[in-house]
Amino acid sequence: MKVYNGSDGEFIYFGIRDQLIKQIDVRLHETNDLEIMINIDGMSPFKSSAATIWPILCKVYRKLDLYEPFSAAVYSGNGKPKYVTEYLSKFVRELNDLLKNGLIINSVLFSPKVKFFSCDSPARSFIKCSVSHMAFHRCERCNGLGQRMDSVTVFLNIDAEKRTEEDFRTFTDPDHHNDVFPLCAVQPALNLISQFILDPMHLLYLGCTKRLLEYLLSSSRRKVRLSSSLKTELTRRTTMINGDIPLEFPRKMRSSDHFANFKAVEFKFFLLYAAPVVLKKLFSEDLYNHFMLLTVACRLLSTENKNLDIVDARNYLRKFVKDTSTLYGSTFVSLNVHNLIHLPDDVENTRCSLSELSAFAFESYLGSISAALRSPKHLLAQYCRRLQEKQTFAKKVGSVPPQLEILGYKKKKVFKIKYKGMILSSTHPNNTVLLRDKSVAEICQFNCTEDVVSIEVKQYLKKESLFHHPCDSSTLNIWQVSRISHITSVIPLENVEQKFVKLQANFSSIEPVNLCVVPLLH
Repeated sequence: MKVYNGSDGEFIYFGIRDQLIKQIDVRLHETNDLEIMINIDGMSPFKSSAATIWPILCKVYRKLDLYEPFSAAVYSGNGKPKYVTEYLSKFVRELNDLLKNGLIINSVLFSPKVKFFSCDSPARSFIKCSVSHMAFHRCERCNGLGQRMDSVTVFLNIDAEKRTEEDFRTFTDPDHHNDVFPLCAVQPALNLISQFILDPMHLLYLGCTKRLLEYLLSSSRRKVRLSSSLKTELTRRTTMINGDIPLEFPRKMRSSDHFANFKAVEFKFFLLYAAPVVLKKLFSEDLYNHFMLLTVACRLLSTENKNLDIVDARNYLRKFVKDTSTLYGSTFVSLNVHNLIHLPDDVENTRCSLSELSAFAFESYLGSISAALRSPKHLLAQYCRRLQEKQTFAKKVGSVPPQLEILGYKKKKVFKIKYKGMILSSTHPNNTVLLRDKSVAEICQFNCTEDVVSIEVKQYLKKESLFHHPCDSSTLNIWQVSRISHITSVIPLENVEQKFVKLQANFSSIEPVNLCVVPLLH
């Protein structure tokens, strides 16, 4: 391993080939295609120092997520690398070799392909040598021009002509570019538009959802800002559901008075699960219906890819962006908000859900390394040591996870299992499920023999739609449920179709508590 002293920092290249050989288990691949996701982003591990690290990360893509990200290279310096061509040169060279000649692992020849690049907007601007997010010609997907309003660059045109790959390569819009893009040298050629996705984690959760809450909870705009009493009510409601968040979420969403410090996963939970429940009868009908356009569209894009879902989601997002100018003011429509109209294109082109497109896996990987860095001095050496420690204790993927795992016993009885990726238990908040007959039920007990697992359930006898705009919530399996049966039924585990997030809700502190169920998205 050699440290390269560049013109403005230090750089180590670990390589792609060696990391893939360490990770890949040939028994788990039915075909020889190897799709690789690539992430490039900068990170400042210490607030008191200008020292940064810019890793190049890769991850093998599979529908059944089996592989961890790995570091192909890392740069360390004060700020981002000064010369992007120098920074990417070794990576481009090896990537070209792999794409041309393939990769042999245990006598099997694999054909690597680039699935997509997943980066936030500043990182995409850096590696694509395009103008910053404040520029009028910034939109990567269309020729819509920005304009300056109250110190914000806004993009109000949702019908502009789309940029094409040829437009990008031939500099048809010279004001969009700063320099020649070094990844143009990759062969076979990358699609410089569609293979550089708009990362949902930064765009949707840390961008648009956070912006909505800022306008509603702390904006000076009287038109949309919630009153003090409504803010207090929202805090009460979001505090109330804290115990309803299932184990699939690594971090529980805090109450809304902490929204300024929310992490991406908390904004995600708010948008996709909590919002339909906690905002009902809190917002005006116009504001609630507008928010539901975003929630419903993103839930459609987060499920298994269906053409109809994409068409509906695209229409909902276009209406959401169009109506924001009226409801929140033109300054709300920043680049992130404008880019919502282009988000369905990435789902359609990659055939991946929003969950698969998000950079959460890369952020988690970097976070685990960053947390172990001790000092701004010798960052590269520390990074390499943490990486070596991580690789020492990492286990090579040995098999596809079984469909059913027993996770816990209580008094010699099974009380927690993992089934088709869902963690199910006999207690709240992990025991509410959708059955094949579309009924909503609570798991009371697991009955296990040597080769058969059955569950004892109680079904809810009444379910009603939670909202009706932009579609009826029942089409998304979102309901308000009540009247649980006193009769217990025994059914096969295979009858479980989906897990629910069951949220408590009362729309004022003096009302009885209602129960709302929202399907868990994988």
